Amino acid sequence: MMKKIFLPLLSALALLPSFAAADRGVYGFDDRKDIFEAGPFYAKIARSVAAVMSGDMPVENGLVKLDLHAIGPAYSLCASERFYNQPADSFCTASLVGPDLMLTAGHCVSSAASCREQKFVFGYEMGPNGEWPAILPADNIYSCAEIIVSTNNGTVDYAVVRLDRPVTGREPLQIDRSGLPSVGDGVFAIGTPLGLPLKIADNAHIRTVGVDSFISDLDTFGGNSGSPVFSARNGLIIGVLIAGGQDLTVSPENCVMTYTTPQNEGDGEWSATSTQFVPFIP
Repeated sequence: MMKKIFLPLLSALALLPSFAAADRGVYGFDDRKDIFEAGPFYAKIARSVAAVMSGDMPVENGLVKLDLHAIGPAYSLCASERFYNQPADSFCTASLVGPDLMLTAGHCVSSAASCREQKFVFGYEMGPNGEWPAILPADNIYSCAEIIVSTNNGTVDYAVVRLDRPVTGREPLQIDRSGLPSVGDGVFAIGTPLGLPLKIADNAHIRTVGVDSFISDLDTFGGNSGSPVFSARNGLIIGVLIAGGQDLTVSPENCVMTYTTPQNEGDGEWSATSTQFVPFIP
């Protein structure tokens, strides 16, 4: 799906990260939370969600230092924007669904060449006192070894990749294998909106359900592509975030701000249903 950035915004938003799928936005109240704010249920699930990054990550004394920069000044955000002083480095999100298998959106890993460049980084989250995830254990970082499946054709958009080694200390997340969800079902997502450290987006519901996708009012953004979408009822993965409505706009002060619509309005956020990718996950 194409990005939905209006032409008058292009010059003001030119410095923002480039994401492969359509942008997303906030519906009603901004429900995004850092992992440490969200409680133990979400924190346990988030341990198995990774940021997708690229580039070399040299190891020194068993640690990797990420080259992070605050999103606010770097991308001309308004000073009042949430997470202004947090870093942004991830371009997609993925989730652990087997000992060495990651689930993401198809447009996030579309070729063997992109696979070779990508890193799956666990533990990319803010500390409770504002600590950046700038230095991580090398054991938190995995490479893409093989694409099991990757497809990107409209709402058919998912990928399963094999990592360079089994993941230790983190449990694979479970997938709903019972079929399509229903309109009105509660959902939440975990991912890296605009490349920020992991955020929970909850208090959302499914608006419509199609044969291979559903639309919800999740507060998700570019960078959430590939984020696992969970049933609020049982915590199972029911979909993968692939596209959505407008993310950002320009304020009267000529800085970049979050684009917000009433809870039940706007384009909504598209997710590929678990029925698409469950055949590829044992």
